Amino acid sequence: MTTLERNILLTIIILSGLALRFYRINQPILEYFPERQTQTAEITRNIYANGWNDFWIPKIRYEKGYPTPLVLELPIYNLITAGLYSSFGQNLILGRLVSIFAYLISSIFFALIILKHSDKKLLFPALLVFVFSPLHVLVSRSYQPDELALMFLLISIYYSSYFFLMISGFIKLPFYLFGLIFTLKKHTKIRLGILKYLIFFMPIIVWSIRASMIMKGEGYSGAYAILNWFDPLFFLDYRFYTSVFNILHINALTTIGLLFFIIGLFYSWREKSMALWKTWLFASILYAAFFNRHVSTHEYYSLPLMPPLATFTGAGMSAVFKSIDLKNETLRKFFVLSILLLLTFALIVPSLTRIHNFDLNSVNPILIERYNNLF
Repeated sequence: MTTLERNILLTIIILSGLALRFYRINQPILEYFPERQTQTAEITRNIYANGWNDFWIPKIRYEKGYPTPLVLELPIYNLITAGLYSSFGQNLILGRLVSIFAYLISSIFFALIILKHSDKKLLFPALLVFVFSPLHVLVSRSYQPDELALMFLLISIYYSSYFFLMISGFIKLPFYLFGLIFTLKKHTKIRLGILKYLIFFMPIIVWSIRASMIMKGEGYSGAYAILNWFDPLFFLDYRFYTSVFNILHINALTTIGLLFFIIGLFYSWREKSMALWKTWLFASILYAAFFNRHVSTHEYYSLPLMPPLATFTGAGMSAVFKSIDLKNETLRKFFVLSILLLLTFALIVPSLTRIHNFDLNSVNPILIERYNNLF
């Protein structure tokens, strides 16, 4: 396959994912974690209406009926969307479009990382999983900052850039953990890397300390408590493990994808080209352990796990393709194409069904009222 043919196929896959994300893009932002989406939208609206004061101290009005601080991550996503409001008018679709644009860049850099560090045979099957994963589709069309944080994380890993890692951490603090992927990689000065890692983490710490001081005594002050993120008792509860497994099995990979992921682990684990993805997988385990409370209850917290999950799934598919030994090349291509189509179909159906079957009557009336008050 020539470089031109490869790029054309990459473009087709990414644009197909784009088309899926645009399906019913104008329906209310209540289809997926509505509390989180409406909260993000209200903060954005207030920044748009009140300017920098509400950027440095983001506020909500639905909690007590008057402006109260809700200072969590640095509202970079909200600022970008508020800027679009200023140019095009207040429209919630603009928040979705920021996430979808971030999906486009994320997909490109995911492909570039594979081309830079891994076997090129993994590229297309891994990209299919990354693009069409039900979890990724739903998060990357939502009015929330997670996809933007993933975009900067992937850029940071491609360039080994602590600056882009810092931006990702500002948008979504737990994502900063994944900077260990390039901080501790071989052929680098580890001590210098750790020093840079800590230095670029300091601004995030300063913002978080300031935010926790502002939030002290407010309704969401518990957001900065350690037990809000990490609860050691979760490890003694089997429901934690079943919840995480179900999120990865049902929402991230589906059953067919999970089977290919397991095959990929066994067949590619010792390959040098998988070194980065093994490190990312270990970082994912640390991430799931440190932030166990949210990972097991908020499926979108599994978003930074998608790159290694997709790559090992792609490795499993590549191993299966390699094992198909047929003298008739046309028949072999037919089997390979059938497997790809089957997995793509299995990935697309859950998210498409959830979007298509969205019923406003199933949403908590309080959240509907909060949504209506955004206008």
